[in-house]
Amino acid sequence: MEAINKKISEYLVYYIESDISPGFAVLLQGYWGCGKTWFIKNFIEEYHEESKHKFLYLSLYGVASTSEIEDQIFQKLHPILSSKALFLTGKILKGIARASLKIDFDGDDKGDGSLNSQVPEINLPYYLKNTSDSVLIFDDLERCTIPLNNLLGYINSFVEHQDLRAIIIANEDELKIKEGDNTDRNLYKIIKEKLIGKTFRVEDDIKSAFYSVIKAIKDPMLRKVYLKANRKIEEVFSAANYHNLRHLKQSLWDFERFYKTIPSKYSSKYELIEDLLIHFLAFSFEIKAGEIESHEIGDFRSAKIRKMVSTSNKNDLSKPIDTISKKYSFLNPFDIILTAKSWDKLFEIGYLNEVEIDECLSKSKYFINVNTPEWIRLWHYLNLNDDVFDSILDSFKKKWDKREYKIPGIILHACGILLNFSRIGLIDKKIEDVKIDCINYIDEIEAIEDSNSKGVEFGGGPLDIEQSYGLGYQSYDTKEFEDVSNHLKDRLKKIKIDNLPKEADELINILDKDSERFCRMIFFNDIEDKSYYETPIFKFMDSKKFLEKLLSLDNERKRDVFIAIKQRYKLGEYNNKLLDEIFFLEKLKNEIEEEIKNRKGTISGHLLDSFSKYNVDKILEKLRNQASKVEG
Repeated sequence: MEAINKKISEYLVYYIESDISPGFAVLLQGYWGCGKTWFIKNFIEEYHEESKHKFLYLSLYGVASTSEIEDQIFQKLHPILSSKALFLTGKILKGIARASLKIDFDGDDKGDGSLNSQVPEINLPYYLKNTSDSVLIFDDLERCTIPLNNLLGYINSFVEHQDLRAIIIANEDELKIKEGDNTDRNLYKIIKEKLIGKTFRVEDDIKSAFYSVIKAIKDPMLRKVYLKANRKIEEVFSAANYHNLRHLKQSLWDFERFYKTIPSKYSSKYELIEDLLIHFLAFSFEIKAGEIESHEIGDFRSAKIRKMVSTSNKNDLSKPIDTISKKYSFLNPFDIILTAKSWDKLFEIGYLNEVEIDECLSKSKYFINVNTPEWIRLWHYLNLNDDVFDSILDSFKKKWDKREYKIPGIILHACGILLNFSRIGLIDKKIEDVKIDCINYIDEIEAIEDSNSKGVEFGGGPLDIEQSYGLGYQSYDTKEFEDVSNHLKDRLKKIKIDNLPKEADELINILDKDSERFCRMIFFNDIEDKSYYETPIFKFMDSKKFLEKLLSLDNERKRDVFIAIKQRYKLGEYNNKLLDEIFFLEKLKNEIEEEIKNRKGTISGHLLDSFSKYNVDKILEKLRNQASKVEG
């Protein structure tokens, strides 16, 4: 037992071992999560080995009547008789419990302390009746729904009339909130003074709680990380200032689950895992305390910037994340290991896949070497020595001047880095001039490449304005960066529109060679790198070429295409973006009508007729109505 609560342990031994019945109960109080339950259970475990006493641990959480307490006592005293195989009727069970504990109250069993001891004649062996060496432990007093004064009176009956030892565990601050008016408060005070002979406040014993978690960790590497990082873990716990050991235990267990999903090339790197752990604990403590939600982790860096640029000497930063940033001043808000979106997902659903983990950790400072691209090394500029920084920055500028960065995510990283360096004085250039230079850069690149990274870079999904390649953009929350990223998006949009005629031809070829893929590409899906579910690609398509390829398919594949086209327009939220396809559909309908005449009396003709009447006509009607609303 650690020294922090050692005096309590010593007193409890004295209280229990006393030859004379004390005639009072001991109250262990403390705030929620400080480790009261852990302390008493650990005390029982250590003390019980050399003791003749039987500890009856009773949870009062949600208990509504004294009869429920009696049931717990009986189950602790007679685990065999209370098992399902030997379960007795309710009255007999309670009768045995009363007989065993020598409870003798008058009145009916109403669950309010008035109990009837009419016990049936049952020959119990002596060891079932002997409770003189029992110690009753009542936990979560404040969470019991029995009126407090009645409950304390009930516990007093064991202490005063049955000469039993009783230890009560409670958050007395919450008890006082529950008391109500002054009459109840005074009555509680009187009963407490009669019942409670000694009160102790249990302090949060982080060392004992920490080592109890360590025992259950199976992975030797993670156990080593926890043991080696114990001082830093204590520092984070202390900085959080919630004194909640439950949060600590839960967070350490949660991190263990995350650790098991980390690829071995990362999980074996101690410094990286320790850094991840410290960030994880800080964010976890705040989320569990309800101070922030996981999606607000991205504001951690913004809070630091606001503090740096604040012109006021007063602490006028009112957002919760600002307070948290100040609280964990030892964390670098510009390098939180994972991206803000990854942290959000990790805490929201408790899982990151291997690709997401690799994308973040491979770009971390722990895996940087001379072959790492300059822009990534500059992203981690705070870790560079002056001469190394100057050399890398010089190499970066040469590539920038030659317009070598052509992938959207990398362009935004380069722009964010330059804007940040201007703001903090690492380059001799005004921030407005840097912004203009970034915009000119975007305009002057001959081609912006498709990085084929779905959902991150253009070509697979919308450009993410906060992060890419596992790193958040520097300066992403500034007006200058917003102007640059908007300009890049406009350029990408123009490129996309310019490329649509070519892509439309490619899509027709895909219809001919792989109709299943064609169907996926024109409707919303999570499989294809390119999807046109909200892009009016048919506007740029030759309707005659399309119909020619469609007619070359067998009837089964034709039907699949018909269904995909129907589904394409089923989601009304995208129809505004597809209004430009009306002209294509009108032309296609006319050409289908001509083809139906040529195929009269055939199955393919029947399919075309059904598609025209029940799909194309309805789609056109829906789009025209939508167009009239937009025009109106």
